[in-house]
Amino acid sequence: MRNISALCEIDSEGLLKIIKRREFDLCLKTSPKGRYFLHLEKIYRKRSLNQNAYYWAVVVPIIRDGLFDVGYKLTLEQTHEYLKNEFLRKEIINEKTGEIKTINRSTTELKTVEFMEFIDSVIQWAAEYLSVKIPMPDEFYENNK
Repeated sequence: MRNISALCEIDSEGLLKIIKRREFDLCLKTSPKGRYFLHLEKIYRKRSLNQNAYYWAVVVPIIRDGLFDVGYKLTLEQTHEYLKNEFLRKEIINEKTGEIKTINRSTTELKTVEFMEFIDSVIQWAAEYLSVKIPMPDEFYENNK
C-alpha cells in the first residue's frame, strides 16, 4: 500500500485546506476502498542561519575553551561532536533483532525550537559543569557592536 500525503493549511476558522487539491483527489480516487488513518503533522522551519551562526561563533568556541580548562583539548568540530553526544542522542531499534543502538542526531535536522532548546541546554550545562557563562545572542551582539 502506498502512502498518500498532501501539504495543507488550517485556517483561522479551523478549516483544513489541501494545497494541491486536484492531485490529492486523484490519489484518493485511485486508492482501494477501505479504512484509512489520517495523520496531520505541524511543519516547523529548520534551524535558522542566525541560530547556526551564533552557535558556531559563540557557543562552540566558549565550550571548547571551557573543556580545555578541565583537561579536554578539542577542535571546534570535536567540540560540536561532544555536544551532540551529550545532548542529541537518539536510540534506534533493529526491528528484526530488537537490538538497540544509540546515534547522535544532526543539528541540521533540528527545527528552530529544537535548536533553541539544544542551545539552552548547552548553556545551562556549561554554567553548571564548566563554570562558564555563554552570552545570549542579544547580549553577544550588543557587546560586539
